[in-house]
Amino acid sequence: MNILDKNLEGLNSYYDKNGLIFCKYGENEQIIRIIEKQKYYLQDNTDIKEELKWKYGAIYKPKLLWHIPEKETTKLKTKKLKLQPFEDSDVLKYQLDCYVEKIQENSLKISLRNLLKEIEYFSNIPCTKIYHHTYEYGLLEHTVQLLDLSTNITETIGKEYNIDYDLLISGCILHDMGKVNCYEKTEYGFENTDTQNEQGHIVNGIKLAAQYIKSVKLDAIIHIIASHHSEKNWGSPIPPARPEAWIIHTMDNLSAKILGN
Repeated sequence: MNILDKNLEGLNSYYDKNGLIFCKYGENEQIIRIIEKQKYYLQDNTDIKEELKWKYGAIYKPKLLWHIPEKETTKLKTKKLKLQPFEDSDVLKYQLDCYVEKIQENSLKISLRNLLKEIEYFSNIPCTKIYHHTYEYGLLEHTVQLLDLSTNITETIGKEYNIDYDLLISGCILHDMGKVNCYEKTEYGFENTDTQNEQGHIVNGIKLAAQYIKSVKLDAIIHIIASHHSEKNWGSPIPPARPEAWIIHTMDNLSAKILGN
C-alpha cells in the first residue's frame, strides 16, 4: 500500500464518526473527493469544515463539491498523516510521571501529582481541535514532547544560564492544563465548552494552577502559563520574561509545528 492509500485509510477511519468519505478522483486520481453521507454536513458543522481547510487545504467548487485539490493531494502522496500519538497513552503517562519525580520541591511535586490524578492525566482530549495534536490523547503527547524538547535543550542553555528545572518541568506540564476544561467529547468528536468560549485555556490554566499548586514558585509558574504564546494576538497577555518561559514558548512551537501534524 502506497503512502496516499495509507493516508486515505487513516482519513476514512478518523472521520468516519462525521460521516465523511475520502476517495481518489479525476482522470489521474489527482484530487481527493470528500463525500458527505449527510447532505450539507460540512455547511452545518463549521469546526470540521475549518479543520479540513486548515489541515488539508480542502475547498468547495460547484462541480467537484468538497475536495482536496491537486497541490495538497500531492503532499498526501509523500508524507504520512499523523492521526494518533506516536506512543500508547499508558507509555505517555509513565513518561510524564518520570518527569514529575525529578521535581525537587516536595510541595510542588505532591500538588502537581495530585492535580494530574484529579484530571486523569489530561483525560483523552486533543491539544487543539484544528491546528495540531488534534486526536485523542493529543494534549498528553504534546506535553511529553514539550518536556523532552525543553529538558534536552536546557543541557546546552544551562551552561550559560542557571535554569530552574523544577520550574521548567512544572511549567511544561501546566502550560496547557486549562485545555482539560475547554473541550468535551461528543458523538461527532470534541467540541468547545463554555470555559473555552468564555475564558480560553490560558486564563483557565492560571486558575487551575492557583487553585491546586502549592509552591514558592507559583508566581513564576503563572508567568509561564500566561506567556507561553508570547504575543497578545495569540492569546498571551505578556511575553516571556525569563529563560524557562522562553524555552517553553519556543519548544511549544516546535512540538506544534513539526511533531503534531
